[in-house]
Amino acid sequence: MTATVTFLLVALGSSPADAPRNGAAPAPTQAAQLVSGRVVQAKGLGKPAPGRPKAQARLMARRAAEVTAVRNLGKKLAVPRGGSVRSFRYVSYVHRADGSVEVVVEYQPIIGRK
Repeated sequence: MTATVTFLLVALGSSPADAPRNGAAPAPTQAAQLVSGRVVQAKGLGKPAPGRPKAQARLMARRAAEVTAVRNLGKKLAVPRGGSVRSFRYVSYVHRADGSVEVVVEYQPIIGRK
């Protein structure tokens, strides 16, 4: 098991709120879903900077969208603030007519690797 998955298992362990009520089975935690191989996706949107040349504004919008998408992925994975997300990939870039850019990233855990 990789260190990342181990970290997620420890960081996302069950809490008292996850305890079964009235004999019901507890809901699976996010860590259990990630370990089962579920792919997690996140989106980011970047808008062009006003007053910049068109090419520069588009590149800045793309970078802003990438950073926002990775930050949103970190939130979904419950990565501590200041931590880093590894093993993700960019799925798609959508350049819109207004100059904004939308980026989709995804994370899929590697299971069984030592």
